[in-house]
Amino acid sequence: MIVIGVPDVRGLRKAIEKMVKAGIAHYEWNEPDNDFGLTAVATEAISGEKREALKNYRLWKSYCPAVSERTSASKAEGAGENPAGTANASVAQLVQSSDL
Repeated sequence: MIVIGVPDVRGLRKAIEKMVKAGIAHYEWNEPDNDFGLTAVATEAISGEKREALKNYRLWKSYCPAVSERTSASKAEGAGENPAGTANASVAQLVQSSDL
C-alpha cells in the first residue's frame, strides 16, 4: 500500500480529478462523524500509464514519534522501503494494494 497526503480538501478533489481523467477506478470516503465530509480516497491497483497521473505527489510521512520510531526500525531491517528511493517516486498513488 502506498499513501500520499494532500494539504486540504481542495487538494484531494484535484487528485480525484486526475484519477477521473486517467480512468483510475477509485472510492471516495466521506467521514460520517462530525460532518467532516470528504477525507480520503482509495484507488484500484495501478500500473503503467495510469501511474503518470499521480506521479507528482509526495509519499505521506507520519510526524508521530511512535510511528517514526517503528518506520525507522523497519527501514533498518529493509522492510517497507520505497523501490525508487525517493519521496517523489513515480509510484505515488493514494492507495495501491493487490488485496483491493
